Amino acid sequence: IFFRIPVVAADAPALMHKLAFALLLLVVPGAWPQATMLNWMDAVNVITSPGSIRRDGAPVAPYNWSAAAMSTLTMEGVGFTIRGLPTLYCGLSVESRPLRTNFNFIDFALQFSSSGFVNVAEMGHWRKLIGRYHSGDTFKIIRYLKSKTRFYHNDRLVYESGLVWHKDSLRFHAVLNTAAGYIDKAHHTPEDPRPRLRTCWDATCT
Repeated sequence: IFFRIPVVAADAPALMHKLAFALLLLVVPGAWPQATMLNWMDAVNVITSPGSIRRDGAPVAPYNWSAAAMSTLTMEGVGFTIRGLPTLYCGLSVESRPLRTNFNFIDFALQFSSSGFVNVAEMGHWRKLIGRYHSGDTFKIIRYLKSKTRFYHNDRLVYESGLVWHKDSLRFHAVLNTAAGYIDKAHHTPEDPRPRLRTCWDATCT
C-alpha cells in the first residue's frame, strides 16, 4: 500500500534531513541523543560531577573503604565507563539502606581490582569472575523481566542474576578504595526489553 504525501518544495530539505536522521537511528546503535548523566547524594570522601565519581585521595590504609556516594535518581539500569584501574565496588542498591561506605549493601555489584580484574558480587557475596578489564571499558547493570538483572561488559552479556529485585527501582551506589581510577559517564539505562539472550561466559562467545 502506498500513500502520496504532498510536500512543498521549500520543505523538502528539512524533510530529507529528518528521514536521514531516522534511518541513522535504525542503523547506527550509538546515534541516539546522549543520555543524561547521573547526579550524586550522600557523598563521602569523593569528588563528583555529573556522571563521574572519584576518590578525593589515596586511602590511608591498604584496604580503606571510606569513600562512597549514591545517585539521586532511582532507575531500572545503569551504564558507565571505567577510567584507569581502580579498586572499587559499584552497582544497584536499595536506597533506604544506611552505611553508604559498606559495599556489602550493594544488591547487584561489580567489583573492580587494581590488578585489572572484574567480578560480579551480590550483597557482598562473590558470584563470578568476568575476567580482565581495561581503562575505557563500558559496563551495564540492567533489570529485565521486571525483577531480574543482567550484567554487560562492552555490550556483551556476561552474567544473569538469579536474585529478585526488592523494589521497582534502585540507586547506583559506588564505594571506592583507591584513587587509581574512577567511574565516568554513569547514566540511567532503561530496562532490557529482550527476554531471551545467549549468555556469554567468556571472551570466546560472540
